[in-house]
Amino acid sequence: MIPGRLFDTHCHLFEHGFHGRTGILLKGTGDELSVYERYRAEFGIERSLVVGYEEPDRYRGNSAYLDGLAASREWLVPLGFAAVGHPLPARRAVSAYVSTSDDGRWLGDALAAAEPPAVVSLNARPDALAVLAASIREHDRTWFLVSHLGLPGPTGSRSAAEAALAPLLALAGSPNVSVKLSGQYAASLVGYPHPDVQGLVDLVADRFGVDALTWGSDFSPCLEHVTLEEAVECVLPTGSSPAESESIYFGNADRLFTHYLGAPV
Repeated sequence: MIPGRLFDTHCHLFEHGFHGRTGILLKGTGDELSVYERYRAEFGIERSLVVGYEEPDRYRGNSAYLDGLAASREWLVPLGFAAVGHPLPARRAVSAYVSTSDDGRWLGDALAAAEPPAVVSLNARPDALAVLAASIREHDRTWFLVSHLGLPGPTGSRSAAEAALAPLLALAGSPNVSVKLSGQYAASLVGYPHPDVQGLVDLVADRFGVDALTWGSDFSPCLEHVTLEEAVECVLPTGSSPAESESIYFGNADRLFTHYLGAPV
């Protein structure tokens, strides 16, 4: 059962659209924004952490674009993109994409070299997360949200899942770490409703507890794989009660957002 209020902890908005495998998914300047705003109204999305992402030849200026949107949209919280190899942007909320152990060392050093942000969204592969673990624990006044279940890829058994997720699971019990149940298509071999992801979700829930889980749509990249309605109706921990579902979809993120940020960014 989907609650009436949602907090989207992982979405994207690109001014000229997201480049999927077969081209731009939603063409036309501003099309992503208008589509997402319709989805917000339909599903009751009250606040969104919009993850900045930039590449040298695509999406340049995405952080500035999000800042411009946020100026007139209280629901939109922009997470400025932190480029590997550069100092962290002087912002209260940032997004970082770290794939290798070297990337993880860069982010750990960057966090130590500046006033840490209040929120860091982490697209972190296991090798990078393993290197980052000590820094994450040290910066206990920063809320780290690990995207897409820690990017384990498809796993066929509980033991394989535990091996793939070992760096993430080592952070269980850290009160400043949340795990987003986003991007589940990336951990599935069989497509929606992703039954082979159930074991991963249950493993993360067992180790972290339901209070550390949040929902994220992964709009608009998710549209290559699922509809937004399917992204909303994602795999939850087995046996989740209505109260636990509400916590995952809204309550946990709302509580932690208020704790770490206290006010709109």
